[in-house]
Amino acid sequence: MKYEFIGNSYKKRVIDVNRIYDEHSKEGLTNREIFRKFIYPIYRISEKTFYNCLNASARFPDTEKDSK
Repeated sequence: MKYEFIGNSYKKRVIDVNRIYDEHSKEGLTNREIFRKFIYPIYRISEKTFYNCLNASARFPDTEKDSK
């Protein structure tokens, strides 16, 4: 049986990854450049996990309230 457990640390990482991505995507950088220069040095996650974090932001609609 697979349990769907989402902890606060996962939610915080998703919010942070999306914040960093949003800041640098406006500069015209590609996803891979953003991942290699800004995300990987901090979080040491794989590129697939990076894309999962970008997609997981839809599960946390109240991220704007939590990040303030």
